[in-house]
Amino acid sequence: MAMANIGRVGLNVLPAPWMGAVVALRSLLLGCCACIVLLLW
Repeated sequence: MAMANIGRVGLNVLPAPWMGAVVALRSLLLGCCACIVLLLW
C-alpha cells in the first residue's frame, strides 16, 4: 500500500513526458513478478 502511494506522489512530481515511462516500467515489473510467482507456485 505504501509503495502505491509513493508511486502516485512520484507521478505527480515527475514532468509529463516521464509519466508514460514510469507507468510502463511499473506494469512491466508487475508482469515479471506475476510470472515469477506463477513459475514458483
